Amino acid sequence: MTGEAPIDSPSRDAPPAPSWSFSQAIDALVAAARQAGKPSFVWLAGWVYMTLAPGWHQGWTLGSALFNWDVLFGGSSDSLPPSFTDGLRTTSPSAFGPMTILGAGPTADMAEVIFAGGFVFILLLPLLLVGFRLQAGLARLSSHRSWLAALEASGTGRSPYLRQAWHAGRGLTLSALFLDLLTWFMLLACGAFMLGPVFFLDQLAGNLPGNLNLGALFAPAALFLLGYGFLLSVLFQLALQSLSHNSRGAGSAFQHAWRLARHTPRATLSAVMVDVLLQVVGVALTWLVSFSLTISCVGIVLVPFASLAIMGFLGTARCAFWARAYRALGGVTADDGLPGMSPGAVGQSA
Repeated sequence: MTGEAPIDSPSRDAPPAPSWSFSQAIDALVAAARQAGKPSFVWLAGWVYMTLAPGWHQGWTLGSALFNWDVLFGGSSDSLPPSFTDGLRTTSPSAFGPMTILGAGPTADMAEVIFAGGFVFILLLPLLLVGFRLQAGLARLSSHRSWLAALEASGTGRSPYLRQAWHAGRGLTLSALFLDLLTWFMLLACGAFMLGPVFFLDQLAGNLPGNLNLGALFAPAALFLLGYGFLLSVLFQLALQSLSHNSRGAGSAFQHAWRLARHTPRATLSAVMVDVLLQVVGVALTWLVSFSLTISCVGIVLVPFASLAIMGFLGTARCAFWARAYRALGGVTADDGLPGMSPGAVGQSA
């Protein structure tokens, strides 16, 4: 065995945080994509990872959902520019999801919304717990040495087994669930603080003569909420890595993520830019493959499977990238070889 580090070694994927430039972040993304590139059932964990992780667009989704709950806020949108309201309304159906099926859509009152939301959450809780365990397990498994240990334990040399991600997430399920709930609570609190006064003024405008143009008030609030949601999505990625590798609680992991990002802003910015690039390329690839399959009569039935495979690969690669980014920003993983963080223990089969 030579002393030269291979191209996927932690020394190249995770240089010291102060020197982690954009080009080095690209190198880490390439290494992460190479690590996740071989098709396997672990891509299901990657799909779960992408599905449950708060996205950078969540602030806009929340803003559009609140805007369209007319009865909830009792206001009027007649004073807003048509192009602005049309853009908001196009994103509203996805914000309600299963609650619309239960009759708690944009025309529901507060009691119906709370009841429907609670019912859907309880109904899906078992599946969510399985998903959050897989999400945390994949995050813990994605550091370079833990991945190699899982490959050795699997004996395949291609990719770890899905059950290894399940085993790695033991004891982290509730922490991952609370981390996701904490992220959404912070976003909802910000939304109430920023958009609440606007909707209150909109309600008053309906009882006053003339029109109160709320476009100038709603647009900055919505843009701030969009930026805040983007920030929370980045902190969530770092907090999930901190939670998975160090068995922290949700609050402690979020504080640790904030300290890492604040201490190394340039390196964090490099990681964020590469992460956005990955997601943009992923969306473009999904559209391209879906369009190519749709234009053929036979291939249209393969669109859902192709989308699932692409999302699974992107989720696995993204998780591996943030494992490298977390270590580059100063976080501790199994790659550091500290007592109690053995990569072999993380990668063993269930």
